[in-house]
Amino acid sequence: MSMSLNLVIYKTKEDKLIEDDVRTVQFEELSPVLLKRLTDSFPLEELPVYFDENLEEHFEIECFNNSQIQEILDMLKKDFLELIKHEHDALVAGKTSKNEVQLVENDTINTSDDPLNKAVARFHILTGVIKLFEKKHLRLSDDVGAVIKLG
Repeated sequence: MSMSLNLVIYKTKEDKLIEDDVRTVQFEELSPVLLKRLTDSFPLEELPVYFDENLEEHFEIECFNNSQIQEILDMLKKDFLELIKHEHDALVAGKTSKNEVQLVENDTINTSDDPLNKAVARFHILTGVIKLFEKKHLRLSDDVGAVIKLG
């Protein structure tokens, strides 16, 4: 079962998130294995989101701590380098490994048994997640209403 990460921008009032006019900036699927790796290293935090500007009723969302976005990016980029090495060894050098890189394995991806198609799918998933965190870090780091939440 796959999950998703959503980079969303909530309206804010007094630095509190408001559900009105929430906008999804980017959505990326990720495998349970990659989600576990992320959350083991960077536990999700629960933030209240208020239904309206009265700031009375709210619900909780699970999201990554905005202060850890750079650290998350650093980890994901190291994972990307490991994936490149693994795929090179498997596809170009013909080496097989019992320790297949599982970080981005996703059962919902419809690929053939072709190793190249699987490699492309793994790269696609991981680079999408990296781009989502980069967008938050580079373009929306000062926006209190911008969060990366689990979907």
